[in-house]
Amino acid sequence: MGFSVFSNQVSPIAIDFGSSSVKALQVTTGSTPALVAAAELPIPDTVRLQSEQRNAFLAEALPELIANAQFKGRRVVCSPPSGQMLVQHLQVVPTPGLDDNEQIAAMLQVQLNCSPSSLVVRSEHVGQTSRDGQVRQENICFAVSRDEIMRYVEMFKKNKLSLVGVHSEIPMLLRSFDHLHRRDADAQVNTLYVDLGWGHAKVAISHGTSMVFAKCIQLGGRHFDQLVSDSLHCDLDSARKHRIRHGIIREDQQPSNGAGRSPLSGGMAMLRVGMAMNGQTEATECDDQVVTEDRRDGRSPESLPVSFGSGTPADLHDHVDFSELLESLSDELSMCLRYHNAMFPDHRIHRSIFLGGESRQTGLCHHLAHALQVPAQLGDPIARIRNTESMPELFPSGRNHCGWAVACGLCTAPTDL
Repeated sequence: MGFSVFSNQVSPIAIDFGSSSVKALQVTTGSTPALVAAAELPIPDTVRLQSEQRNAFLAEALPELIANAQFKGRRVVCSPPSGQMLVQHLQVVPTPGLDDNEQIAAMLQVQLNCSPSSLVVRSEHVGQTSRDGQVRQENICFAVSRDEIMRYVEMFKKNKLSLVGVHSEIPMLLRSFDHLHRRDADAQVNTLYVDLGWGHAKVAISHGTSMVFAKCIQLGGRHFDQLVSDSLHCDLDSARKHRIRHGIIREDQQPSNGAGRSPLSGGMAMLRVGMAMNGQTEATECDDQVVTEDRRDGRSPESLPVSFGSGTPADLHDHVDFSELLESLSDELSMCLRYHNAMFPDHRIHRSIFLGGESRQTGLCHHLAHALQVPAQLGDPIARIRNTESMPELFPSGRNHCGWAVACGLCTAPTDL
């Protein structure tokens, strides 16, 4: 559900528990949202991958973060870290009198060797498919430990806050861009969302606002940091600073947008062959341009400020050989597209939107856009929110705020806990 046209109320406090930081955001719920309050809490390297230490750090630091940011009200909607949420496509046989979530919970009980009552399960209906001559229902499953949910409930309760909603990160990524699909024709635009985070990469594909694919990839900024650390024999903090300073790609050598397409290789070559066998063709440059512009006046939407051409990518930096990690990430993304193409052979992907803190390295986005051969843009969900200039330390002018998509989506998420 988008922002209400007639309401002047404020959203709940949206808290995104990311792998490298916690982001808290609150906005008005009018047709053009305005900033009410925001805060960000970096998570120290020493506790990021240690569950108990991380929880203790958050329990101590979160109250001060909330108190100092002057949020309004006591209602909170949050999103757990990717590492705590299972994201999986499951196919179930439609059974009268049996809810899909009940069947999914039973399947997960066998798969994870746990009790169904120990999980909180939600699912998104995708469509019907056929397997071994039997009609099955394709669902995207999101599952989290009930104990984890209760831990968040208790943590907020101790701080006199009421947790009214818990949502997976991936649906919130899509929700933060619902405003791009306001017209009837926008329902025909198919979008690949790629959230490049420090711990993981999250992937979603939507037809209009409807999610039809989701996956969490076990590759993120920390793997690039570890590679730098091993190659240069330095600690992870120094490795990250080196990677941010030098980048992965020589960005100054990138071709301009609209550069010619280069030959395909690897997984994407297989994808294009499969598309050809299904009678599909690639989009023309003119077709792709349609989805990058606002249909009312021909301008690019403010929340999609940067476009990446799909021409030959620039060279890798000489300091560290990132080629294996880049190839692994490209292959994972291409497999996501192949899965989508198998399910929906008549629905080509019109565009990709890169999000997450790691997408600030635009050379990385350009490299992946070339590998996928899908017109790509950098997403900035904060761009449409008014009054952000009141917090220049969090939202500096002239920079993209691609890491705030989950928090923006949570601001309009259902409060149904």
